Amino acid sequence: MQTRQLLGVPLLAIALLLSGAGCGGKKVSRTDAPADTTARTEAPADQPASLTVANQTIVDGAVSIPTVVLPVEGWVAVHADNGGIPGAIIGQTALSAGPYTDTKVTIDATKATPVLHAMLHIDQGAPGIFEFPGADIPLSYQGTGVVGSFEAAATPTETEAVKADETAPAAAEPSAPEVKAFTMTAKQWAFEPATITVNKGDKVRLTVKSLDVDHGLSLPAFGVKATLKAGETATVEFNADKTGSFPFVCDVSCGSGHSDMRGKLIVNP
Repeated sequence: MQTRQLLGVPLLAIALLLSGAGCGGKKVSRTDAPADTTARTEAPADQPASLTVANQTIVDGAVSIPTVVLPVEGWVAVHADNGGIPGAIIGQTALSAGPYTDTKVTIDATKATPVLHAMLHIDQGAPGIFEFPGADIPLSYQGTGVVGSFEAAATPTETEAVKADETAPAAAEPSAPEVKAFTMTAKQWAFEPATITVNKGDKVRLTVKSLDVDHGLSLPAFGVKATLKAGETATVEFNADKTGSFPFVCDVSCGSGHSDMRGKLIVNP
């Protein structure tokens, strides 16, 4: 990963830009900052302030600053981008004087922009309390602020994407429609039962036996038509895919009361 060191932003310009960037005045104590896990050696007394940055992916809500050199106690602050300049501060880490490598800064990833800016601040107000805007102004070296800009991607790693896919719940199999089965008889000149009630979406099965002569069963609304031979049983099935009250009749002439041989299917919503 290629790193770069940037120093040349005038301190006065930074102060003017940040004063209107909505950085907020929230005070963060040194004890609230992430534990200092960066590699550090003793800094020479004349070691100038500096930092290097590198393009990277945000991992576990944090970014890494490859190298930091602080001649005094201070902070590494990460700013969101505001039209190419440092904007609101979205995270900071407290450091004692010295050189550091791979300094982790926890940020508010929901406020991260594609380009972020790392900046050194001096801790010259209340010790261990991040006060900016306020006493903890950007640290200057030879009259300029120490700041670097880098790209920060928030996309998950391939491993995380595979893990998420593996843990995703399987799509539920569509349930089969409930079967409503009815046993009926047909005789001169009635169906028993004469009224059948089901729900929309039910699969309906009618098993009908003729007790005397030949009869018929016709339910036009659902395309049902069957001949019921004397003494025999017939079975028909259909899906109740609409609601309402639907008549069924005997459509085989079976005697003087043939026209009265009818019933109805009720399909509830």
